[in-house]
Formats: sequence, C-alpha cells, structure tokens
Amino acid sequence: MLSLSTVFCKAERAHFFNSSNRIAEYFTEGRSLLVRWKMEILIGLLISSLSLYCDFTDAECLVISPARLVVKYGDPASSNCSSDTPVEIGWESTQGGVGLTDKEVKILNWRVDSVTDWENNPKCFTDGGQCEKQLDITVYKLPDSVSISYRKYPDPMVEGHQYLLQCLVQNIAPIGRLRVTFYKVNTTGEQTELDTQHKSKDNIKTPENGTYTLDFTPGRDDAGAQLLCSAMLDLGPEGPQPPAVMDSNRLNINVHYKPQITMSPGCFSMTITEGNTLSLNCSANGNPAPSYNWLLPQADPNTMKERSVVTITNMAKSHSGDYTCIAINPLGNSTCTVNVEVTDAECLVVSPARLVVKYGDPASSNCSSDTPVEMGWESTQGGTGLTDKEVKILNWRVDSLTDWKIKPSCFTDGGQCEKQLDITVYKLPDSVSISYRKYPDPMVEGHQYLLQCLVQNIAPIGRLRVTFYKVNTTGEQTELDTQQKAKDNINTPENGTYTLDFTPGRDDDGAQLLCSAMLDLGPEGPQPPPVMDSNRLNINVHYKPQITMSPGCFSMSITEGDTLSLNCSANGNPAPSYNWLLPQADPNTMEERSVVTITDIAKSHSGDYTCFAINPLGNSTCTVNVEVTDAECLVVSPARLVVKYGDPASSNCSSDTPVEMGWEAIQGGMGLTDKEVKILNWRVDSVTEWYSTPTCYTEGGQCLKELDITVYKLPDSVSISYRKYPDPMVEGHQYLLQCLVQNIAPIGRLRVTFYKVSTTGEQTELDTQQKSKDNIKTPENGTYTLHFTPGRDDDGAQLLCSAMLDLGPEGPQPPPVMDSNRLNINVHYKPQITRSPGCFSMRITEGDTLSLACSANVDYLPIIAGLASVVILLVISCFIYSSYYKHTRMSH
Repeated sequence: MLSLSTVFCKAERAHFFNSSNRIAEYFTEGRSLLVRWKMEILIGLLISSLSLYCDFTDAECLVISPARLVVKYGDPASSNCSSDTPVEIGWESTQGGVGLTDKEVKILNWRVDSVTDWENNPKCFTDGGQCEKQLDITVYKLPDSVSISYRKYPDPMVEGHQYLLQCLVQNIAPIGRLRVTFYKVNTTGEQTELDTQHKSKDNIKTPENGTYTLDFTPGRDDAGAQLLCSAMLDLGPEGPQPPAVMDSNRLNINVHYKPQITMSPGCFSMTITEGNTLSLNCSANGNPAPSYNWLLPQADPNTMKERSVVTITNMAKSHSGDYTCIAINPLGNSTCTVNVEVTDAECLVVSPARLVVKYGDPASSNCSSDTPVEMGWESTQGGTGLTDKEVKILNWRVDSLTDWKIKPSCFTDGGQCEKQLDITVYKLPDSVSISYRKYPDPMVEGHQYLLQCLVQNIAPIGRLRVTFYKVNTTGEQTELDTQQKAKDNINTPENGTYTLDFTPGRDDDGAQLLCSAMLDLGPEGPQPPPVMDSNRLNINVHYKPQITMSPGCFSMSITEGDTLSLNCSANGNPAPSYNWLLPQADPNTMEERSVVTITDIAKSHSGDYTCFAINPLGNSTCTVNVEVTDAECLVVSPARLVVKYGDPASSNCSSDTPVEMGWEAIQGGMGLTDKEVKILNWRVDSVTEWYSTPTCYTEGGQCLKELDITVYKLPDSVSISYRKYPDPMVEGHQYLLQCLVQNIAPIGRLRVTFYKVSTTGEQTELDTQQKSKDNIKTPENGTYTLHFTPGRDDDGAQLLCSAMLDLGPEGPQPPPVMDSNRLNINVHYKPQITRSPGCFSMRITEGDTLSLACSANVDYLPIIAGLASVVILLVISCFIYSSYYKHTRMSH
C-alpha cells in the first residue's frame, strides 16, 4: 500500500481520482452487492487519507494569462494557457482555434493576427474536457462619427422654451461601455457639463448606433454659446488609457428674447427748469433688436414717436407729464415711464418742499417770501385764506391727513406767484401673500410654474418694489427677481399682483419660496424703507431616480465562499422601488429589493448584476460585473502597505497547513524554509526601492501571493503662479493659474485644490484636480492649471493651491497636505457710482448752497471737477426781480 500511495502522490490530481475509480472496480468485480458497497466505502476512506497525505491543493487546473483582453477590431490578440503539470491542451475558438496537442505540454499560445469576430469566446481545454478555462475578451470599435442636432431644428430658439437635443453615436462597440456627456460652451470658451448618460446594454457586443437625448431650455445669457456632446468608450483598466473620447460638431445657440429696458435717467420722476433742454434716451436688451416708440404728454394719446431718444429744447410748462418709452420686438415689449415736471424760478419757498406722510398722521409745511406779502394756502385740508396783512411766513398744518390726492398750494395776492407742496400720502399693505397661479403638489423637476405675489391695499403702488426669494433648508436666502410697476399717477390704495416663472430642480426639494414688499419713498420717507414679507411656500419637488451605487457601476472580484452584498440606493422623489436582474436568473426575472446578498458565493454566480431604480418619473440603471475567484492558498497580512521612502516595512505570509514557503523581493527576500511552517515574516529596515513587489510563494511555485505595497514621498515644495504675470488684473478677463508640485510620489494619488481667500480670511474652493498616473511610482513633478476670471469683489483677496497626498485608509490619517505661497489679487474695474442723496430728483431754494457728493467704487480714484456758475446767475436774477417788484409796489 505504501508503494501505491507513492504512485498516487506523484500523479496529477485528476489522474489520481480516475485511478481510484478503477481500483474500486478491480477489488469489487464479481462480488455481491453488499460486499461491493463495503469495499467502495473502505477504498473511499483510503483515497481520502492519501489525499491528506499528499496535501493536494485546490489550485486551478488551467491558468489563462492575461485572463482578460480588450482588443480593437482588426488588431492582433494573444493569450497563453498554462498548467502546472504537462497535459494535452487545445484552444476552442471561432478564430485561432487549436486542436489538442500531440504531446503533453505546460503552455499553449492562442493568437489571432486580426480579430474580426465580435462574439468570439476562446476557451482552453484539456483532453476529455476535464478542465476548461475561458478567455474574457472584449472587442471594441471606436465610433465612425459623433453628431449633435435638434430633434426639430429651431432657428432661432426662444428664451424659456424647451428643445430636444439629440446626440447620435454611429457604429460603436460595445455600446454598453459608452458614456455620452452633453456640454455647453460659453463665449469665453468655458465648458459646462449639462448631463451624462449611460445605457445598460452589456449583452450587445456588435457595433450599434446610439441615440441620446436631452431637454434644453435656453436663457438670454446663452446667446452666442455652443452645444456639443462627447462620447467616451470606457473599457476598464485593460482598455486604452485614458479612455478614448470623440467630440461631436458644435451647435451655435441663437436665442431670441423679449426686450428689457435699461433707461437713463431711470423709470422715475424728474424736474427740469423752464427753458432748459430735456433729453431722454431709451435703450433695451432684446433679440431681435427692438424698435422704440414714445408716448408724449402733449401729443394725442394714440400718437407714437418712433425713435429711441426724445429731445426737447426750451422746455415749457406745457411739456410736463408722463413720457413713456415702449421697446418692442416680435416676442413682446417692455415699457418705462418718466414723469417730467417743468418748474419756473421761485418767488415763494415751501419748506420742507416735499413731505412723505402716513395716512392719518399729522402734516405741516411753511411758505415763505423774502419780502412781506399777503399770502394764503389753498388745500382740501388745512387751507387758509389770504392773510389780512403782509407777512414773510405762513404755516400749513393738518392734524390727520386723509386726502390721498391732496395738493396744498401757497399763493400771493392776485395769484401772481404760486408754489405747490409736493406731498406723498402712503399706507403700508394690509397683507402680502405668495401662491401658485395653479397649485402644483408636487412640482416636477424641470417643469415651469407661475408664482403670484399679492400685495393688498398699499399706496402709492408706484413706489412698491416686490422681490421673490428662495430659502434653502439651511436658511440661506437667494434673490430670484425684483419687480416694480410704473404707476406714479395712482395715489390711492391699490392691490398689486406680481408674477414669476419658477423652474424647480431636485436641489430645491424642501426649500421655501416667499416674496417681500418694500415701500421705497425716497430720502424723505421712513428709513430704512418698510418691508413686509409674505407667507412661505414649501417646495415639494418630484424627480426621477439617480443611482448612487456601492461599490460602483464597474467591475469587482470576490473570493469563492465569501459573502456578496450589493446595495443599490438612488436619489429620487417619490422614493424609488428597486429591481435586480441577476446573471443566474432568467433574463426576464426581476428581484424586487434594493440589496442583493449571496452567502457562500460560487463561480456560477459570476456575471452582470443590474439594478433598476424606478419611480413614476423615470428610471436609472447601474450594472456591476462580479467575478468570483478561487479561494486563496496563502494569505498576506497586512495585504496592503503604505510606506514612506526610507521607513521600515513588515508583513506576514501564512497558510492554514504547514508548507515550505519563501519571500521573493528586491529588498528583504528569503529562500524557501528548511521545514514546513504556517507563517513567515518579511521585513525591511529601510524601504528604498520604488517598484518593490514582495511575493510569498510555496515549494514549486504552486501558490503565489503578492504584497500590495505603495512607497510614497511628500513634495519638496508647492508653488502657485500665473502663466503670464498680470499686474493688475482686469475685471472679467481670464487668466491662467499654474500650481507646481515638485518631487512627489506616487503622483497618481495627488489631489491639487485651488482656493481663493477673501479679505476676511474666508477660504473658497475653486477647483480640485487629479491626474490618472497610477503606473508611475517614482517621484515626479506635477503641473496643474486653472482658468480664473476675477470680479471686483476679488480685489484684495489671495489665491493659493493645496497638494493632498491621499493614500487610502492604509496611508497617513488625515492625508498629508502642503499649501503653496499666496498670490495677492489686484483687480482693476470700471467705476460704479454710490451717490448721496441718490440718483433721484431734489429741490433747493434759490440763493442756498448746493453740495453734491459723488463717490464711486473703483480701484483708482476718478478726478471729478466742475464749476458752479449757474448758482451765481440765479442769485443775480433773483436780485433784479426783487428790485423790480419793490418799485411796482411803490408806484401803486
């Protein structure tokens, strides 16, 4: 029996068990059924003992290397099939197939000079088909073309309308690995990602055409921009690196939008002295370019002046009134009204000249003259007749002002001189409320809804400014729009309705909407202007699912016997339901759950696991390719090391049963042990080899296990600079920043972040970049760039870049970070005036001093100079008139 066991131990494992069957047949031939059973049990126990004695392992009978190939259609392909012991091997394949070898060999090559079969599944096999191993091969083809178009060509587009973009990728394989991204490129060349799409078609290997669509809603800021789509064929780590990308043609965006008036001096009231020249310039942003009409106060109400500028020389009082500009194009119109009051030289002075009074409150003003005269007040409230004697001053007073249209006027005997008090009677609103024109519950992402803000019983409504706000879940308030209606001729309380088109996104879910009513009555009114907020509308947004998948929509491997757990989660509202399409199930069978768990996983469980997240608005898919590998005969612990260059390193190799083992390594290697052991330590006092790959092995190389080791080095320096030094920068111009990280390893683990630091020290992240250089292990220099466009608020801030070496959970925690120097930002920008008392109208008494302070926010101080000769002329005129008046009174 000892010699028999020796024979078994020298045989291959497969031959060993075939021989055992023949032995059982020999010893039981011709025996009774009971004797045959007893002999088979006895021989089975004998074979089991011999199996333990010979220490057979569960190593693979055939090994294919490389196990996975990614090959371009028409290119050559090659792979080797090997066995630990010589056997008769063959390749079964539609291309490059090889029959069984005439003699036993350890390795057999499969080679094709030009792969032209899309469905090729080369399989290596042994004599009798006792062992088989399939080569995982992906044949790919880059697309013939990538094109973008509109489903229905719009020229031009209209602001706020929705258009269907279509990206056509022609003749690509495999289409299941294709990712299509839509981009918008603005006029400065800045590229913004709109959407990325991926179709789950892993079962299709032949070339296909792919059509991908996107709903696009242009705004006026998109005019002149371009649209494109980009096709990326991501074939995993075995495919081309970086993945092949092909861009489409570019679609020019021509957006038409209704006019929006920008008016000088503004849609307000103004005064002008009789005899001066009035010039009103009406301009508007619109596409097509708008035409202009003016409705003038002295013309027939239906008469229009078709020009953008109105100029009237030698203004007379008959020219007072409303001047309304109307900017028109085919998409709509915009109006702006300026109320012009023509005044003459003053013989009487009213002080204060303008009153802002709350309805029901008291009011008072004085009328004065340089010389004593008989004067009175004409008014619906507080009026007085002419004084009995000549006076220099006369007061007008009302204890409770209740006339909305009151216009108190001071006058002299015979009405030779009159002066009207400019009085505004106001009332705060009874209520401010926000609602939907048609209540949507819930909203749907990307749809448009009409908000309505109702301000009730307010006066004067022409001074009301309504602002719409969105408040997010953290309480941060964002202004959506501000509106004001030109109704300066309405003095009595009115209800005001203001509307806004609102298009929610998924990030708006849980936020709130409100509107705010501000009654801005100028410098004479309450300060700060009174504000009343509306109720708040809760935003409930429904949107289609978007899968966030662990471990990701890619490939993974798992050891036979372990537990597989795939958790499919998605952001969606309503909450999505989940279905799984499993590889071992019927293609039409769905598992209705979000988590797939398989204990004691076997090789038959290998394949694609596709999750579907579904709600009434749509669905999202994610496919994970799972490969089940053989259980390990050796275990390295820790399996992964992250070591600083020059530091010590150590790891243990262990086996469940005693074996002769060794470590093969450039540093710290050791030969096979003299006796069988269960554990063997590898240790180096100072790691100085960048490409070290220590491998633990057993006698005869039947089992190998490689230690995953990463050797790292922190950078010598990190610096930030401009590619071309600008001093100063100019607002709105684009500059190229450059971050240089010197002598770092491994550079593929480096993440560089650009920051802007405000004058208060607040740090804002601008961009984070990482380069895909996982194959480079030695120290390298890394250069990272960023286009930066400064604004006026950036003046005085600083720029820096930060280098983080993220080596995973086995590396230093937290990951080491090194900051660069800081660049000071000096921004030049055009002036923006901040004016006191404001860019409005004002009155001043003849003979007084006029002082106007003009200041501007600008990087360098503008020099402002002017002359006050007009004031001197007015004083002389007043003196001449006063002398004439005294002379005429003396003569009478």
